[in-house]
Amino acid sequence: MGLDMKTRKKLTEETAKRYCTAGKKQKSKIIDEFTATTGKTRANPFEIFITPRFFVFD
Repeated sequence: MGLDMKTRKKLTEETAKRYCTAGKKQKSKIIDEFTATTGKTRANPFEIFITPRFFVFD
């Protein structure tokens, strides 16, 4: 089955926020969690999380 688009988008946004503020070891764990949940490869989340649209400027 998998996640619907709305859920996947929300999960990606929240995970990207965590990824941008995490340290090196935490980033690896975050990618592992994301790939386990979504079924994507490790390269895919890395590309998603580093794109400028997910950078948080508070």
